[in-house]
Amino acid sequence: MLSGTDGAAATAQTTRQALEVLLADAPAIAALLPPGYLATVERYVALLLVAAALTGHEDIAPAVAIILGGGLAYAWKKGVLSWR
Repeated sequence: MLSGTDGAAATAQTTRQALEVLLADAPAIAALLPPGYLATVERYVALLLVAAALTGHEDIAPAVAIILGGGLAYAWKKGVLSWR
């Protein structure tokens, strides 16, 4: 059932590394990010990939990604989620 999630962690790590490269070129932006931001991004990308893989249908995956992203953004804004 979870066969589509095998590469989620590796893809999330690659995404984090790409973001680290981008932030190295923009130290002013990097300085504004809270501690643990990159680790949080990596976990979020992995979660998003797993959720999309578990939908089982290509038409449902974008909706799952939007709902997941919106829910996490709302929780962060309300202070439920922390960057630490």
